[in-house]
Amino acid sequence: MFTDLPRLGTVQRFGISNPMSAQTNAWTMLLCAARPHRAFPCGQVTPNLGMLRGTPGEILIDLQGPWFAVPGEVFRGVGHVAYASLTIPNDTNLIGHELYCQGVLVDPGRATAAVTAGARCVFGY
Repeated sequence: MFTDLPRLGTVQRFGISNPMSAQTNAWTMLLCAARPHRAFPCGQVTPNLGMLRGTPGEILIDLQGPWFAVPGEVFRGVGHVAYASLTIPNDTNLIGHELYCQGVLVDPGRATAAVTAGARCVFGY
């Protein structure tokens, strides 16, 4: 979930949530990659990364190429959205470039994780 368009010189906030609330009080992060997963628009189905504990999730970004993680807020449960903020440099060389993003929730108490839907960002003014 975006809070605005990915424009140069701004801070883009991404909402990370689990409507199933399986990871209450989970740490969140936004994974960002230069490319989507090679099976785009699908990804790699991975065991135990679904929104419900024990279900599969889908990794939608390319973790083999360049990528980075942005820490987010703690996810508090149903009805809450945790945000991760990505600062976009005011660099016109970025115009038209793409960034593929996907949220992750990690529940350290249960040793579980879940991935969210993905987002494709194209930088502009």
